[in-house]
Amino acid sequence: MNAQTERLQTLGFDTKLGITLAGWESSIIAVGNFNPPLYSAWWLESVGLIGKDDRDEAIKAEGSAALANLCKFSTDWFAIQVIQNQFSIESRGPVTHALLDLVSGIFEIIRHAPVSSIGINFQAHLKFQDIKMYHAFGDALAPKDIWSRVKYGVGASYGLENITVCSQPYDRKEEAESGSKVRITVQPSRKVKAGLHLTFNDHHDIEQDFKARVDTAAIAAGLIKKNWESDSNEAVRAFHDLITIALADYHR
Repeated sequence: MNAQTERLQTLGFDTKLGITLAGWESSIIAVGNFNPPLYSAWWLESVGLIGKDDRDEAIKAEGSAALANLCKFSTDWFAIQVIQNQFSIESRGPVTHALLDLVSGIFEIIRHAPVSSIGINFQAHLKFQDIKMYHAFGDALAPKDIWSRVKYGVGASYGLENITVCSQPYDRKEEAESGSKVRITVQPSRKVKAGLHLTFNDHHDIEQDFKARVDTAAIAAGLIKKNWESDSNEAVRAFHDLITIALADYHR
C-alpha cells in the first residue's frame, strides 16, 4: 500500500468511489507586526529550530530573499514568507508534526511580538474519476437553476468557482463575542483537471479574544499547539462528510 492510498483511507474515501487524493497540505498564517529580517534561516538555526542542512538549503533556494520588508525562503519540507504585517509558513512534501514544532517554537521565542490573529489551515486536492462527477458536486453546492435564471454574461453555462462557508461559535441572533470562526472553502483545483481544492481554516481572533494580554505571539503558539492536530482530524472529517453528502444522489 503506497502513501497516497494510506492518506486516501485516512480521509475516509474509498478509491472505488472514483476519488483520488492529489495533494494534502498545511499552512499557518499570522497577522500582526513583524520584523522580517529577524526570521532568516540563519536565525532559525541559531535558536535550534532547524538544522545546518536546512539552513544551507534555504539560503541556496531559488527566490530566497532577506530584505528590510521581506524574508522569504524554502526547504524541502517548508516554505516561509514574512512581511511587516503577515507571517506565513506552509508545508512542502508530506505534512508532519515538524511544521507544528517549528511554528510554535518561533512564536514562543518572539512571545511579545504583536499578533492580532492566527489561521491554521489544511488543504486537500481531490480528483474525480470524470467530469460528470465533478460537475455533480458543484451543482449540489451551488444549484445552477438559480444562476441560469439570473441570465448575466453570455449565459452559455454556469459553474462554481469559489464558495466559503463559516461556522461561528454563536447563534445568528446573538451579538458576536468572538471573531474566531472555522471556514471551509471550495475551489477548482489548479493541480488536477476535474479536481477540487478544499481548504479548512481555523481562524483565531487574538486581538478580540485576549484583549488584556501583551504576550500575543505566545498565545498564538499555544493555540497552534492546542489545535493543530484536532484541526487536521476535523478537516479530514469535514471534507469526507462534504463530499459524501454532496454526492449522495450521484452514487444512488
